[in-house]
Amino acid sequence: MRGTVKLLIILVILALLAFLVERSRTRKLSPHLRRLISEKQTEKIDRIIISREGDTSRLIRENDTWYVEILGKKKKTDEKKVDRLFGTLDSLRGELVSSSGERYGEYEVDEKGLRALFLSGDDTVLDIIVGKSGPDFNSSYVRKTDEEGVYLVNRYLRSVFYPNPDRWRDRKIVEFDRDSIEEFSVRKGKKYCRVVREDTLYVVKEGDCDTSKIRSFLGTWSRLTAVSFDDTISVAAAGLDKPQYIVTLVPVKGEEVKLTVGKKDDKNRYYLSKEGDEQIYIIAPYTVNRLKDLLREKSKKRKK
Repeated sequence: MRGTVKLLIILVILALLAFLVERSRTRKLSPHLRRLISEKQTEKIDRIIISREGDTSRLIRENDTWYVEILGKKKKTDEKKVDRLFGTLDSLRGELVSSSGERYGEYEVDEKGLRALFLSGDDTVLDIIVGKSGPDFNSSYVRKTDEEGVYLVNRYLRSVFYPNPDRWRDRKIVEFDRDSIEEFSVRKGKKYCRVVREDTLYVVKEGDCDTSKIRSFLGTWSRLTAVSFDDTISVAAAGLDKPQYIVTLVPVKGEEVKLTVGKKDDKNRYYLSKEGDEQIYIIAPYTVNRLKDLLREKSKKRKK
């Protein structure tokens, strides 16, 4: 009974929060508010530069695909984050709250603010400085660099415009439906197992593995994501020339994927490479624990 009451209270609180957010959004979307950029203008954007306090993200569009520059190289972006950015731009509206340059510091739309520059070729489409959040959590103060006015806009923009380039990167390494994997193998030195799916069952064809761990292994490794990247380390330094584990996934449709696990970094995470991809990824320790469980590796006992 107590659990039911607690659940009802939580549901009421969540409903109230959703109502307040929607009411805030509706108020900000008043037809009297000014659009800062039109949809036709956003369609022309092919370069974005976002900077704040020494961090700078440079995004570029090529053939309808967005990339972020990392050490002079183009890396694919997370499409959902780019879509969210453009969705925010398309709905961006604001009301003038100040025309005084003396108040820029108060709204944090001075040199301490976040600069977001949107370009079409060499032409500026929009150049704004994003300041602090407004009176509610779904608004921000913004100044267009070619105007003196400060606007209160209907979105919290610092959660969408990332000055850190790593925030834009696509962290997906492998993305399959778990049940689409028809065969896989895992190797560590002399330890090896190859598993094939027959109808709805996974059958060990070679070597030995813990069949009770197959589903958890596939749940992680069929949708593997990076926690970070290393763009400067060598293959040898990452231990990928003499790997700890080699994982091969064979989907029903598409090409097989070969993944190599190397050494740990200074945060106890693992380096990983994907065949045909020059990027060196960093993955979380629990992903490698799935391999250890599958191969029945015994955990080392802690010294007392």
